[in-house]
Amino acid sequence: MLYPRAKIIGEEDDSDKSYEVKNPYIQPDQIDKNHISQKMLLENYKLHKGPYRDYLRELEQVYGQVASESDWNFFEFPDEFYEEEMVIWIDPLDGTKGFTEGHLHHITSMIGVSVNMRPRIGIIHKPYYNRLYKQSRTYFGTPECGLFIKDKFPEKLRRLQRVTPLMPFPNEDTIENDQYNLWVCASLNKNQDIMNQVINACKPINVARVAGSGNKFVHMIDQKSDFYINLVPGFKYWDMCASEALIQAKMGIVTDASSRPLIYDHTKDNYTIREGIIVAKNKKVFDVCQERIESCLGRSITEIQREIAEDARKAREKRGKDEQHKVIKLNPHFEDSPQAEIRNFSTKSPVEIGMAMERGAAKPTLDRAKVLREISF
Repeated sequence: MLYPRAKIIGEEDDSDKSYEVKNPYIQPDQIDKNHISQKMLLENYKLHKGPYRDYLRELEQVYGQVASESDWNFFEFPDEFYEEEMVIWIDPLDGTKGFTEGHLHHITSMIGVSVNMRPRIGIIHKPYYNRLYKQSRTYFGTPECGLFIKDKFPEKLRRLQRVTPLMPFPNEDTIENDQYNLWVCASLNKNQDIMNQVINACKPINVARVAGSGNKFVHMIDQKSDFYINLVPGFKYWDMCASEALIQAKMGIVTDASSRPLIYDHTKDNYTIREGIIVAKNKKVFDVCQERIESCLGRSITEIQREIAEDARKAREKRGKDEQHKVIKLNPHFEDSPQAEIRNFSTKSPVEIGMAMERGAAKPTLDRAKVLREISF
């Protein structure tokens, strides 16, 4: 293993022993290293360095503070860093809901690398990029070296397979704010009233409903949309680390609802991003959308995000109470039994719930396994 002290965190639970262990599809010595050489990265870094410095200064304006130390440290393309500072975030199959419904176009696999809690490397593979030509595409890059794509075709079209660097997003400072024609990327979930108000407030000429977290950012990287906003808690760090690294590689803007950088804190117990996500292809789009939203809705994006977060908290509490009622209905004697101590299971883990149930004998009418399944959901 190249980085034995690096931490690897993925969506799949590595503690679940039910996963069948198989040999990897490809071994490290089988990787074609000619496609991604240090020479290629260094050459692109030299071309990218000046604009990237200006981009970091632009981020300082967006964040309202000095850009993170981690971002500036990598401006000089360091050869070394401490392994303990590196975390690898993996989502092996993003877009599983669409996959189960046969929508293969939504699927992506993502690997993101953060150093000092900021994204440094992003890889997104889209196996069904173009099903007509049986084309897959891999996006990879770093903020300081830029973004590259590698297409894979069937044998007959193998000559088209090569690594291609992509240009940064266009600046577009000359366009007046009120004349900007905006294309917005949004979730397929249309029943979020507040989010729909936010999207409509941007006055887009087109709204693309895109499934899959990684697929949304591929949509933006391919310049099919200009702006994405999600203020509903749900995205995880493994959904965003690779995506943000690639958006930054094209010098796009990624912030939370308060215009602050996303911090990939692996020391947390929960990896959910609760502060909202805003992605714009450049600062111009970021400013235009922020101005339109606040002007139309009469409050800041931060205030809207807090309102949505509070609604989400209340919804979680309601679900917890509903599940508690299910347990009580399942066993009328539940209130008098030792198991009653787990009534506040919405704040407990399944392990704590199981331990609580083991502390007392169940009533004859109580199917303990069934109750545990009900409340562990």
